[in-house]
Amino acid sequence: MLPSWKTDWTSLVTSFIKAGTLELWPDSVASGLVVVRAGARLQGVGTLTGLVLDHNAVAGAGTSTGMLSITEDLVVDGGILEFEADSLFDTGKVLVGGDVWLNAGFVDVARTAWS
Repeated sequence: MLPSWKTDWTSLVTSFIKAGTLELWPDSVASGLVVVRAGARLQGVGTLTGLVLDHNAVAGAGTSTGMLSITEDLVVDGGILEFEADSLFDTGKVLVGGDVWLNAGFVDVARTAWS
């Protein structure tokens, strides 16, 4: 079951990513709820207040093996959360300070360097 605010979250949204890719750079901070729509992508390192991944939306954690921080909730509602791994101990990371809601989404881990 998704969080109760998911049914009426439009008043909380500060940013929609409707198409293309938004790249976060180190020390990037986005306040408010960020919603990534179908076919769009969020990637990089930085801090978000909250993140919703709609169906077929993608969030890539870090730049290669960096970290994406979410101070409140992460909702994956049919979206894809991507991680890269250079080794077993050197991987992309998502740090979530609130709740994580997974509803028919995917987690994709791509091996990049080790053999």
